[in-house]
Amino acid sequence: MEETPLLQKRLKDLQAQVGPYSQSGISANFGFDILSSKKAYLGIPVVILLILVFTRPSVIMKEEKDGDKKISLQKLFLYWIVISALISLGLFGYNYKTKEEQN
Repeated sequence: MEETPLLQKRLKDLQAQVGPYSQSGISANFGFDILSSKKAYLGIPVVILLILVFTRPSVIMKEEKDGDKKISLQKLFLYWIVISALISLGLFGYNYKTKEEQN
């Protein structure tokens, strides 16, 4: 479907009106701006810890002598640090790449 000249003119007028109110113009990554904030880097480890504690996967559980299974704090912290670091480093790489593409 072709755009008419009237529609193109109207679109340019609307962009000119909205432009002063936007920080960086029209962004393709509008929904992902939260991923570049410092809160995301702090929130990721907290969310991972809560997931590990409440889901209690078998990899962080240890069996006691009486047959009960309890959370192994050593394994919990090991998996928490490793998973949080991997996700945070991946997020950092994503943000670094998108910043380079914008410049």
